[in-house]
Amino acid sequence: MDAKTASLAAEAAALLRGAEAVLVVSHANPDGDSVGTQLALGRLLEDHAGEVVLLAADPVPSRYAWLPGTGKIRVVERCDRHYPVVVALECANFERTGIAGISGDVVLNIDHHQQNDGYGTLNWVDPSFSSVGEMIYHVGRQLAGEKQLPLETAVGLYTAILTDTGSFRFSNTSPDALAVSGKLVALGVEPAEVAAAVYENHSAARLRLMGRVLSSLALDEECRIGWVAVRQADLAETGAEPQDVEGLVNLPKSIGELEVVALFREQPDGSFRVSLRSKRLVDVAAVAARFGGGGHVRAAGLTVPGPLDGAATVVIGALRTAIGETPGNDER
Repeated sequence: MDAKTASLAAEAAALLRGAEAVLVVSHANPDGDSVGTQLALGRLLEDHAGEVVLLAADPVPSRYAWLPGTGKIRVVERCDRHYPVVVALECANFERTGIAGISGDVVLNIDHHQQNDGYGTLNWVDPSFSSVGEMIYHVGRQLAGEKQLPLETAVGLYTAILTDTGSFRFSNTSPDALAVSGKLVALGVEPAEVAAAVYENHSAARLRLMGRVLSSLALDEECRIGWVAVRQADLAETGAEPQDVEGLVNLPKSIGELEVVALFREQPDGSFRVSLRSKRLVDVAAVAARFGGGGHVRAAGLTVPGPLDGAATVVIGALRTAIGETPGNDER
C-alpha cells in the first residue's frame, strides 16, 4: 500500500469509526463489485460504528443472493433521513444511486471510475484500483487494526474483485488486486466456492437470453468491432430478468480478432444503454464521454436514443473513428 492509499484509507476510517449512524449506498442496477463491497463494508461497520443502514434502488441480482447479509439491503426509491455519515460506493454522483433525497453531514465518495463529480467531504477517486472492493479492503485494514477482518467482509470483497476483474482476466488485474485477493483467501475465503456461486449459478432463462444475444451478433471485421443487442422483447420472451443481462457484453469479446465490442440494451422508454469493452488499444471511456457516459479505459457505458439501428449507427461510427485515430491500430 503506497503512502497516498494509506493516508486516504486512514482518513476514511477515522470518519467512520464510532459514527452514530452510517448509510452505505452504491449504484443502481448493482453488480458484483457494488453488492459485494456494500455488504462487506456494512458487516465491518457493525464492529466499528453505531447504526448501519444499507439501501439500494434495485434488488440484489440472484447470482449474488448467496452473499452473507443480502437481507440487510433495503430497496427504496427515496431516503428522507439525514445521516451523520454517508458512504457512496462507485457512484459518480448521488443520482447514480437511483435513490432520491440522500444527505449526510459527512459524505465519503469512494470510486474507481475516471468520471466523478467530487461531491464528497472526502473524495477518494482512483481509477488505478481494480474495484471499490480493493479500495475498501484498505479502509477495513485501518478500521480493524490488529484484528482480522470478519470472514463475511472478506467474502464480499473477494467477490467484488473477482467479478470486476472478470475472474482476473481483465487488464485491471494489477499486482495489488492479486495481493489483496490472496490476503482475503488467507482469511478463509474459498475461491472455488465463490467462483461456482457466481459463474455456475445461471437460470435457464439467462441461458436462453444468451442464445438471443449471440444470434444478434453483428461484425465489422475490417475495424475489428463486434456488437450484440438485448431488446425488451428478448427479456419477456425468454423469461429473463434485467439483472440477467450483466456480463453478456463479454460474449462477443471472446472472438479473437476483435478489438472492441458493444452491447445495446433496450430500456423501457426505448432508449439504449450501451456497454463498451476493448482489449488493448481503444479508450472506450473517451468514446462514452462523447455521449455523456463514462467508465474505464477498457470498460465504459453510455445511453443513446433508439431505435436500435440509429443507436448502433452513431455508437459504432464513433468506435470506428476511435480505432482509426488510435496509434498502433494496425497491430495484430
